[in-house]
Amino acid sequence: MSKYNLHPTQVEGEYLLDVQTDLLDVQSTRMMVPVLPQAAVPNAVRSLHPAFDMDGKMFVMATHLMGAVPKAALRPPIRNFAEHGDQITRALDFLFQGY
Repeated sequence: MSKYNLHPTQVEGEYLLDVQTDLLDVQSTRMMVPVLPQAAVPNAVRSLHPAFDMDGKMFVMATHLMGAVPKAALRPPIRNFAEHGDQITRALDFLFQGY
């Protein structure tokens, strides 16, 4: 299962969160949302930018920066955020529907 996997990026302390359904795994890309240190998203909107505590440090899902990333460019995941699935889905709904 790839959905909700958190992948490190080339930038230390920045991650990509996979938000694409696994039903579309045949595609060569995955829809990813950056997960950044809280200070990197100073105007965070609670409904759009859920916050996560990772090892005592706060990170924000930068939903407004979502984009497609080639699967070949992704590093191996370091954890899965399935336990935050409802919160992640609400942020995506807010981005697309406004609620």
